[in-house]
Amino acid sequence: MVLASLGDQQAIAGCQNERVLPRSRTARLLAGLFIVLLVAIPLALSTPWAQALVFERATAWARGRFGIDIRAAAFGYRLTSLTARLGDVTVADLATPDRPFLRIGELDLDLAASALGGRLDFDAIRVRQATLTLDRTTRSAHGARASAAPAATRAAPPPFEIGTLQVDGLDLALGLGDEDNTRVAVRQISSSLR
Repeated sequence: MVLASLGDQQAIAGCQNERVLPRSRTARLLAGLFIVLLVAIPLALSTPWAQALVFERATAWARGRFGIDIRAAAFGYRLTSLTARLGDVTVADLATPDRPFLRIGELDLDLAASALGGRLDFDAIRVRQATLTLDRTTRSAHGARASAAPAATRAAPPPFEIGTLQVDGLDLALGLGDEDNTRVAVRQISSSLR
């Protein structure tokens, strides 16, 4: 009788282990799936297709919010270091997209860790070979009326911080009144903003 009850106890314990075993397999499967997703999502976001989508969303936001057209021949980012690099960038008024007021050869953006929380802060911005042109050709026909509009109707940029702004090679072309021939060449500007 004692042997039978001992065998029954082992059989009951075996059944209990069988019940536990599928649960532990499920837990291992879920943990493995979580790890795969943890690796796959950043890899997917680093694809050229995803980067093009991010650039399109950012430029659509700038068009809608500030009325500017931003284009770049090259765009890429690294999620691990929160950096982005743009090449051959042009910025123009929506009414005159073929006449940009700002051209940048290379733009490097280092986002601050607070960007992960939704705040647009920069540790550093580096601009190389920029040309800023402010004259009649880069202003839209409604530009004078827009600048005279009350401040409440214009979109204000969201609050943000820039740790360091470095500009290497800036060419300023300013049009003053009817004489659009004033040019200033600045070789380097470095600043630490607070």
